[in-house]
Amino acid sequence: MPLYALGSLAVGLGDHFGWTLSGRVAMFVALGIPEGSVRGYMSEIVPPTRRALFSALLSFMLYLGQVLVLAVAPLLHWQVLFIAVGVVPAALCLSGLLFLPNSAKWLLSRGHSEEEAMRSIQFFRGTQVDAAAEPGTWRPLLLASIQMVQFAWCGGATLLLITAFVLDPVQISLSEYQRATLPAAFAALVCVPGGIIIERYGRLPVLRLGGVLSAIGCAAVAAYFFLAAEPQERLGWIVLAGAGLTQVAFVGMLANVAFNYVTELLPNKTRTSGANIVLVLPTPSALSGSEYRRQHGLLPANNR
Repeated sequence: MPLYALGSLAVGLGDHFGWTLSGRVAMFVALGIPEGSVRGYMSEIVPPTRRALFSALLSFMLYLGQVLVLAVAPLLHWQVLFIAVGVVPAALCLSGLLFLPNSAKWLLSRGHSEEEAMRSIQFFRGTQVDAAAEPGTWRPLLLASIQMVQFAWCGGATLLLITAFVLDPVQISLSEYQRATLPAAFAALVCVPGGIIIERYGRLPVLRLGGVLSAIGCAAVAAYFFLAAEPQERLGWIVLAGAGLTQVAFVGMLANVAFNYVTELLPNKTRTSGANIVLVLPTPSALSGSEYRRQHGLLPANNR
């Protein structure tokens, strides 16, 4: 949190490009550092039957934050925006973390006393879990890594990165800010209902349905850009529908299950470090997908 706040100040108060670049690098590093820790912490304090819902709630907070920032962005100077949304939430988050204990699983796996673990359990009002039997690390780490690499190619992660480019040539009456807000706003609407559906029908049926919906959505987006110019002018809704369908599958179904598996497969002692390793893997895969589209002309011509 302090690193993120310092990066925001560097961007907002810096008077040349070097400050802006270094500040953005610091902000992205600060965003990546806690990802595995947060997912692992949540898996340790939430009962297995409720993890899908709580994972969806965590994702909802992320998308809601994006929507709120994009909503106020046209009203503020960009430097003021960086300072406001970078420093204030970081300070609030850091203050809240001071009151949270380590999880009982983590404490027991590190040799802390049972009394300290019991205090942690009582804080969260959960039930004690036996942390003595630990699986190995390498096999679940390999399985989770393969899963996350494939996860990036389901369409949702890549579309989140390039939705603004995909929608740019489409005849839709949305401003630039509205187009940028659309993926996060839609994701915020579907992630929590997706978690509830997973709890009701189970993970495997939802994963299978999500795979089918994602394939249909990606196919619809790709098909639009192979149409002639005249049909494209009147069929822009196909891209919007395909992107929406892909986001439903990605945010509401696939992501909620995938992020849970990452933390559940790994043992307590290596959960945080292993989750950080695994969660890095989708990023280069998603970026390489965007680069492939750019090189092969699948992005709009004016954005290549």
